[in-house]
Amino acid sequence: MLNAFEERLIALLADAFAGPPPAGTPRVRLRPRAGGAEPANTDVALSVALGDASPWTDFGDDAEVARRVDNVWLLRPEVPLSGEVSIGLEALTGDPVERRTRLMQAIDRLLIALDGEDVRRGKDFEQPADQGFSISAFRLLRLETKLDDTPDPTRARLVYGYEGRFWPVRPDVEGDAITDLPTRIAILPLRVPNATVVRAGSGPAVIPVRGDFRALDGALPVMLARLRGLAPGTLAGSGAPAPEGFVASVAEADGRFPLSYAPPAAVASPVRVEIELSLGSPDGTSVVLDELSLEVIPA
Repeated sequence: MLNAFEERLIALLADAFAGPPPAGTPRVRLRPRAGGAEPANTDVALSVALGDASPWTDFGDDAEVARRVDNVWLLRPEVPLSGEVSIGLEALTGDPVERRTRLMQAIDRLLIALDGEDVRRGKDFEQPADQGFSISAFRLLRLETKLDDTPDPTRARLVYGYEGRFWPVRPDVEGDAITDLPTRIAILPLRVPNATVVRAGSGPAVIPVRGDFRALDGALPVMLARLRGLAPGTLAGSGAPAPEGFVASVAEADGRFPLSYAPPAAVASPVRVEIELSLGSPDGTSVVLDELSLEVIPA
């Protein structure tokens, strides 16, 4: 996103100032971003830094945007931004008069390099790979020669404005092609009991849950159940593996999913117990299908 935009601008400047300079003009090079040593044989050093930015869409415009990447249409969250980017220049060689001359010559070359139509319309920022941004406008805003509140004849800054859209770059899909897609389908609604009453201290109560769960390509339909909140008692399923906090139940031949509830030994007053029912998968993910409630009354 923004880092990729800054890097792309640096690459454009490096290309513009690559090779021997025109006769009588200074050698202009980019400063390392990490603060390393100045490039050798540099008369004027450039540095790039993004400045303030703000969104330019209305509130409520939050929908993901379909964007074509490598001939595939993908939905991406996008952040439309308009902001500023500064390009600092510092003359490094010569006496004060020579430094001032070299600084102005470097400014002239920089102004021309970034004034091309393809730069101003954002086309030169494009690359074949997804960079996470698209620039629609890039313009010079101002030239600053008084930096840090102190005039310095050897330093200056060009400030450019930009507009563009930015989005996260997602990694390319890797791995083997999918040949089988295990699929689990639940036909709603489930058939669950209503207004079941269980007496505290009694034995486990069988909860008759039935549903039409279907599976394709080797998938195993599994119902997961868990107690909501701090409900007392315990649940038991058919003994199939289940994620932490859940019990699992595999359908029997008649479509019934074995599930039972063991109430606490005692309650002081009637307690409502909520049970969540989900369609589970081997990777631990689940989709909530229904809920049922029981009432536990004192013994």
